[in-house]
Amino acid sequence: MKNTNFVKWHKHQELEEIAVKIHQLYGADVPVDIDYLVEIMGLEIREISRLKEDFGLYGLLAKIKGKFVIFVQRGDLKLTNYHTNLTIAEELSHCILHRDHFSDVNSLEDAYNFYIKLNSQQSEMMIEFNAKQLAYAILLPRADLRKRADEAYEKNKTAIFQIVKTASEDACDVVISSIASSLSDIYRVPDGAIAFRLKTKIVGFKDFLSKNLKKLCE
Repeated sequence: MKNTNFVKWHKHQELEEIAVKIHQLYGADVPVDIDYLVEIMGLEIREISRLKEDFGLYGLLAKIKGKFVIFVQRGDLKLTNYHTNLTIAEELSHCILHRDHFSDVNSLEDAYNFYIKLNSQQSEMMIEFNAKQLAYAILLPRADLRKRADEAYEKNKTAIFQIVKTASEDACDVVISSIASSLSDIYRVPDGAIAFRLKTKIVGFKDFLSKNLKKLCE
């Protein structure tokens, strides 16, 4: 297996640009049809029933007979389709960003052994974080997400004011969680992932919200 101690670190802006190019090239729209995107990019999705039970994972990437395959857990009632969408997007992101490191992962067992090897190295956090960032950028396009979040704020100022008055924790986080929940069905992505992305500097919504909540309460 390729040495993962020398994995390229991708900056936030670079990942955003990759996601924009994918949307432009393949005509992806909201909600992103991740299954179609995987197929048109030349990968395959295979569901297996014991992925979580046997390997403790919901998704794995391997190269089978020269073709990259994303393995996902089949029929797990604890997973919604939205979580599966995110899992598939993360494995696709691994293929986009770390393709060379997966080039000789030729079976499900190889993929698991590679994952175990990765977990023992410092590069694991970097690889996983970059893949997650790109997956979020693909499923939650920055401009579209920011526009919808801003609109949700403007439309629900009265309710947001009540949230701020009664919040026993960080008011920004509570409001973001509420907005993320309202957007989950639009993007077909778990609301936790949406909330995480709304808090990032690259999207800038939390900074916007923090300034405007102060004005709202004056």
